[in-house]
Amino acid sequence: MISVFSVFNALCVYCVVMVLIIVLQRRTPLVNKYGASILLLIFAAASLRLILPIEIPFAFVVAWPWAFLGSVSRFFSAHPGVVKMMIAVWALGAVVVLGREVRLYCNTRKQCRDYVLVEDERVQKIARRFGANLRVLVSPDVTVAFVLNGFRPTIYFPANEISDQEIEMMLAHEAQHVRNHDAWIKLAFVCLLSAMWWFIPMHFFRRNFEDLLEMRCDTKLMGSMSRVDRSAYMLTLTNAGKKAVEYRDALAAGKSMAVQSKSSLKRRIDFMQAYEKEPPRMSPVAVAAIVVVFLASYLVIIQPGLSPEVQDFDNDIRASYSEDYDDPTNGDRANSTFIWKDSNGGYQLFINYEFSRYLTEAEVASEEYQNVYIFEEGCNQ
Repeated sequence: MISVFSVFNALCVYCVVMVLIIVLQRRTPLVNKYGASILLLIFAAASLRLILPIEIPFAFVVAWPWAFLGSVSRFFSAHPGVVKMMIAVWALGAVVVLGREVRLYCNTRKQCRDYVLVEDERVQKIARRFGANLRVLVSPDVTVAFVLNGFRPTIYFPANEISDQEIEMMLAHEAQHVRNHDAWIKLAFVCLLSAMWWFIPMHFFRRNFEDLLEMRCDTKLMGSMSRVDRSAYMLTLTNAGKKAVEYRDALAAGKSMAVQSKSSLKRRIDFMQAYEKEPPRMSPVAVAAIVVVFLASYLVIIQPGLSPEVQDFDNDIRASYSEDYDDPTNGDRANSTFIWKDSNGGYQLFINYEFSRYLTEAEVASEEYQNVYIFEEGCNQ
């Protein structure tokens, strides 16, 4: 079941986790120890929690008596036009952000089609080592190597006079991005960014997210290299990063081997230097903890206990509508018990005029609550 409150809880969990990831990424020792994949896993869990905002029937309800929410709920109920306007603003913002990303991608595709391509058998020969299906286009217009497209990934490679080892290192990096399906992962992030455009930390996290993908790529590559090859790889990355910083007009899509800022480059170099001392390891305990917290987030749902207005009830009815209800909690017959149907369609159980918990429609229709009087916000029943 998906309700207003389950969506609200999913949004809260996602926003809190996003802020936590941003904070944890700044803690360099933690990333050096566990690697970037642990933060990407946390992000994936939070995103899945946002996409699946379901409410399970046996979830523990935490009722917070937020009095002001009652006024807010009644205001929106009395002014449906305001709700429609808010939805329209959100949709407009999502369309603008997504449209900006689509325009950027289309401009990149157009610019790539205008590139002057050259035949470089040396690059193609090295590229074939990473798979016969790896498509590599060499152009003097390319500043640094990058991957474009998801359905048919294409590596755009600079036509520079560099050594075979540097070519191999750069192609290995881009080929690893293809194997990791990073183009699709970035697309999924853009969709989330479009939906969550109003959450400002998402925009700050974008650069950090791309850095995490780069660091994950570095980790996988360095794990299969010798110490000498790792040193050469680090030197190649440094040179490519300096070129990317120097040429700020490099393609926006070229965020693969090309690091766009000195801070990003420094973070990755520090990470690889720490790798030489002790390779990062994804702890099974940490993974298990993430899974447990993800599942536990569905077991608790925070809902406001919105007390109905006293004037909404008839005094004569209030004294008699709950006589036949047996309170299973206290084991005796309870007084002043009723069900309040709020403006959001939720059913709230009140015992002794105090909020107890939310009920599902099935529970309201069950034999246990068949004699409990139901009040609906705005009218007496």
